[in-house]
Amino acid sequence: MANFQLDKTGGSGNSAVKVTPTSINYGREARTATATIKADGLTKTVSITHKGKDRTGTWKLFYQTDSKGREWIEYGDITSTNVTDIKKLNVPKDTNTIKIESIICNYKSATFATDSSSVIKPTKGNCKALATSESYYQKDGSVGAAVDLLDNYCVAVTPKTDLGKNAINYYAFIITIPTNNTVSTKLFKGNITLNNTTSIDAIQFVSVFEITQASTDATLSVSPTSLTFEPDSTTSQSFNITSNTSWTITVS
Repeated sequence: MANFQLDKTGGSGNSAVKVTPTSINYGREARTATATIKADGLTKTVSITHKGKDRTGTWKLFYQTDSKGREWIEYGDITSTNVTDIKKLNVPKDTNTIKIESIICNYKSATFATDSSSVIKPTKGNCKALATSESYYQKDGSVGAAVDLLDNYCVAVTPKTDLGKNAINYYAFIITIPTNNTVSTKLFKGNITLNNTTSIDAIQFVSVFEITQASTDATLSVSPTSLTFEPDSTTSQSFNITSNTSWTITVS
């Protein structure tokens, strides 16, 4: 019995047999087994049931920055229970990859969608969705089949094998973004819908999030810092302005 451990498989006379589940049942369905006891031509059975867990979906946000390279930094939980419970998180300005990953999830499929108001726009080129039997962030490369985000910023992914029946399905949504060199924050807004069928109409769980990428401090430099004209000169000279924000000039 792979899902249960017995402290003894034989004996004599009266005895208590201890049965222990070998692991937590995160799956949607119950794990069952039958213990068959035989003695001198007599047979008795004991049915064993490990109840399935309620539908569950726990999501966390991870990000990578230029300074950390490929190291995933765990930021926080984005799990919410309804569309009015919006999880708001902030990431550094030099964030170059955002990943939203299921930590515990026994749903059959997941749909990832972003809001049209997002300043950070996922595209086919910069966003991937994965469904796999292994946790993605523990690997140094791609695990499972990556699916491009569709043009309408929405994609549904379903594992080839639905491990969520008796264990955990892993989902990961990864978006690559450039460092924010502007003085304005950038918003990444979307939702995750978990389903137990492949139909988008069978919504079971929705998690809504807003991720804000920090802005860069304003910068301003001029070169050269002085201009000198000869008395009879009417020839133009120039100075160069380097800035990451709007500027104005006044002459006094």
